[in-house]
Amino acid sequence: LRILIDRQLRLDSKLTVFDNSVPTLILNAIKTEIIGNNRYLKLGFDEDKIAFINTLTKVLYEQDGTKLVFLEGLKHLETA
Repeated sequence: LRILIDRQLRLDSKLTVFDNSVPTLILNAIKTEIIGNNRYLKLGFDEDKIAFINTLTKVLYEQDGTKLVFLEGLKHLETA
């Protein structure tokens, strides 16, 4: 399971991370929807920081994956 934070859904849908080869959870502030292997989950990014971290931690805990890898930047997304 890949987990991506794209608050305003501005990343290009042609990036490898959206290729449906791996289940991907896209955390965002816009919509909750499933498209192929991509699951969009709307989060309250406007919450205070502690509430947001608690929500994010709960969402990550509820996933079936056992390993989290944090990557940042477009370079990582293009090669992921």
